[in-house]
Amino acid sequence: MTPHLQNTTLVPPTITTNPASRVVSVGASTTFSVSATGSALLNYQWFFNGSAINGATGSSYNLNNAGATNVGQYTVTVWNTAGTNTSTAAGLWLNALKMYVGVNVYGPVGANCLVQYATNLTAPVTWLTVQSVTIVTNPTVIIDYGSADKPQRFYQTVPQ
Repeated sequence: MTPHLQNTTLVPPTITTNPASRVVSVGASTTFSVSATGSALLNYQWFFNGSAINGATGSSYNLNNAGATNVGQYTVTVWNTAGTNTSTAAGLWLNALKMYVGVNVYGPVGANCLVQYATNLTAPVTWLTVQSVTIVTNPTVIIDYGSADKPQRFYQTVPQ
């Protein structure tokens, strides 16, 4: 008796839904995703401006804390033993219509301080930290990305 061999045709990946472009605010999170069909096992690799993103090997890529360095084109390559397919590019843009406060920090180069804000100066004043800063030039400029759409903030620096 001859064993029965099943003829299996491998199907290369087909991208059925390309990742969509996104417009996000500074500091926001967003997710790019792709849908693909083809013979198992489908493999994924995400790219940013043509360079592979380390560890981004799923059908979706979550980007946390978006900033200027994340603006660009995102693609994903899907492959299996039968072939390879690359998505169309999805752009990431920052919502540039928001205005943020820039704070000039002065002091000895190399010194550390906290930049803090309060929403009013009525006692007792509650100061909240924007960020810790090491002064590299005078002034060292920091951007308060939490200041968009806030009616008023008062700032101080506190040496550490």
